[in-house]
Amino acid sequence: WSKCVQKGFLPGVPGCLEHQFVLHNALQDAWRRQRAICCCWLDFKNVFGSVCHILIHFAIEHYHGSTKFAGVVRNLYDDLSARVQTTNWITQSVKYCVGVFQGDPLSVSIFNTVANLLSDYINRSSIKSRP
Repeated sequence: WSKCVQKGFLPGVPGCLEHQFVLHNALQDAWRRQRAICCCWLDFKNVFGSVCHILIHFAIEHYHGSTKFAGVVRNLYDDLSARVQTTNWITQSVKYCVGVFQGDPLSVSIFNTVANLLSDYINRSSIKSRP
C-alpha cells in the first residue's frame, strides 16, 4: 500500500494509467508465481458530500491537529444550516451534518484527513493479518 495513492488532478501525472500499470504487474506476478491475489476497487459516490461532520472532528483530534485548527474547523462546520427562499415561500432551517464544503481552501485537507483514517485502518488490518 502506498501513501501516495492520490494521482488525480496532478499536472503531468497520468494517474489512471499508472494505477492500471501497477495493478497489471501485480496480477501478472501473482499468475507467474501461482499465488492468490486480492484486488479491491473503491468508487465512492458523492465522496465529499458524504463525510459526517463528527468524523471530521474525530479525524483532526486523532491526528493531533492543533487546538486552533480544530477550532477553525468547528466554526466552519458546527451549527451550520440553510434555508431556501423564493418570492412566494421560505423553508424551515435545515441543519447540515454531512459534507465537506468544496471550493473552500481547506476542503481538500479536511477530506484527506478523514480519508486517511480509512487508509490507516486498512494498513493496520493488513499488517495484523500477515503471518
